[in-house]
Parts: sequence; structure tokens; C-alpha cells
Amino acid sequence: MQKARMNIRLPQDLKALIERGASITGMSVTDFLVLSATEKAEQAVEKHKTFLASRKDQEVFFEALMNPGKPNDRLQAAAWRYKKMTSGSEDV
Repeated sequence: MQKARMNIRLPQDLKALIERGASITGMSVTDFLVLSATEKAEQAVEKHKTFLASRKDQEVFFEALMNPGKPNDRLQAAAWRYKKMTSGSEDV
């Protein structure tokens, strides 16, 4: 397996925390970082794969983006309350 290098810069306190975590687990800093980053990357990839996984999900999502429904009474009332609250005026 061909190896590649990654260089990072981080605050000293974060470096110390990572070194402590690695020490507590009995791992080298490199192994600790590789394991942690790999787990996080796998989670992100898996989450991305399951988002809109089915063709039906994709169609529903696309339809909602392209043809959004009209706001109902509750949404319009909420928008009015928000505008009133953020404008600082009674006249909205």
C-alpha cells in the first residue's frame, strides 16, 4: 500500500488534548488520529449514501424543490409574527 502524508496545523491546546487521548488509549498519535478520522469519514460517507437513497426519495425531494407548495395559514401567521418581532414596529 502506498503511503501519503497529511500535514495539519492546530492550536497547542488541541494538540495536547489529542496527545493525551492517544496516550490514554495506548495508541500513537498517528494511529489515534488515523482511527478517529477514519471513523468520522466512514460515518459521513454512510450518511451521504443513505440520504435520498431511493429513486422515490430523489423524486419527492426534487419535486418539493421545483414546485414548493403555498404557505398555509399557520406558516403565514408565523412569518408575520417573526417580522413583527424583528422589525420592532407594530406596523408590519
